Amino acid sequence: MAVFHFPVKIVSAPGCLKELPEELNRLGAHRPLIVTDPGITKAGIVDRVTRHLKDKDLPFNVFDGVEPDPKLKNAVEAANAAKKGDHDLIIGLGGGSSIDTAKASAILTTNDINLEDFQGPRASYPGPPLPLVTIPTTAGTGSEVSSAAVIVNEEKKYKMFFKSPEIFSKVAFLDADVLVGVPSQIAAETGADTLSHALESFFNPNGTFITEKLSFGSIELIFLNLRAFVANTADSRRAQNMLNASCLAGIAMTTAGLGLVHALAHPIGVRGRIGHGLACALLLPHVLHFNWPVDPDRFLKLASAIDWTIRVRYPSARQASLEVINEIKDILSDIGLPRKLSEIGVSLDDSDAVIDEAYGSFLNQVNPRPASRKDLEKIVSEII
Repeated sequence: MAVFHFPVKIVSAPGCLKELPEELNRLGAHRPLIVTDPGITKAGIVDRVTRHLKDKDLPFNVFDGVEPDPKLKNAVEAANAAKKGDHDLIIGLGGGSSIDTAKASAILTTNDINLEDFQGPRASYPGPPLPLVTIPTTAGTGSEVSSAAVIVNEEKKYKMFFKSPEIFSKVAFLDADVLVGVPSQIAAETGADTLSHALESFFNPNGTFITEKLSFGSIELIFLNLRAFVANTADSRRAQNMLNASCLAGIAMTTAGLGLVHALAHPIGVRGRIGHGLACALLLPHVLHFNWPVDPDRFLKLASAIDWTIRVRYPSARQASLEVINEIKDILSDIGLPRKLSEIGVSLDDSDAVIDEAYGSFLNQVNPRPASRKDLEKIVSEII
């Protein structure tokens, strides 16, 4: 039985942030706290958002202390700012780091708890988190529509995972005006993250006919727009299409789940000190190659989203599957992403710890083909 329910209101169009005050009023919020990072402030994006609040005389404050791969201390500091300012709603503005921090701080604002004790899927928290509104400034993480957050525990050197329907955003704004002009490298890495979400949810055994269509639609948009957007991030139409692709993949991954790419990308990102999207880009072709023997028919179905001529040029399931993977390698190469850690001067000295974490991850267990330690060793060796 397939059941699909999605609680996030999605507003999508260039300039749609003008509707922000109306949505805050609908939610009964009178004093929002914007949670973001210093780069977003410096780029003037915070001003593009707050001018709509100022026009309606809505009081607000800004916390812009979020770091890349957000730390637990960032969430604690944001929660303290929310408490001090007596804020009644949190706006997550930025990439996945800012939005995930906003989610974690929403939990901590209303709960005097050790966040580490509340990891994993939960139906609820002791007290309902503050309501959230999300505004992505990258087309990649899908965090604006997901019920999950990932926060780094610096002391123990791993990523803590939180998931609950209580941290869904109330409204997500997909506005190309806050995305245009993003650096090409960020567009490339976050685009690879979107592609990973779309592909892993497409192949996840827990997917449904709805998530399949969402994933498929995201993949189509990525192959039609990502190369051009990375080449010219000032293109508003491409920016909007990539935001929409990220959102579709975000809904699909939230409902269907992810897999081995993310099981490995999380520990590699922390230990290799590289961005999450880049870690996914390195791993994605190798995990797809590992997975394809399980269900070549899924690759055949996927081919038309990437290049309709694949089915004509490669009539066998094996040939078509491998060509799909080659096309994915090509798009990652075309947007300038490396294929090995060594290409960017990164060494992975503690690969055993990476393999231990990935092997024990629930994401490995829901992968179409659960990996043994030997399988993981091979995949990691291919990207070093």
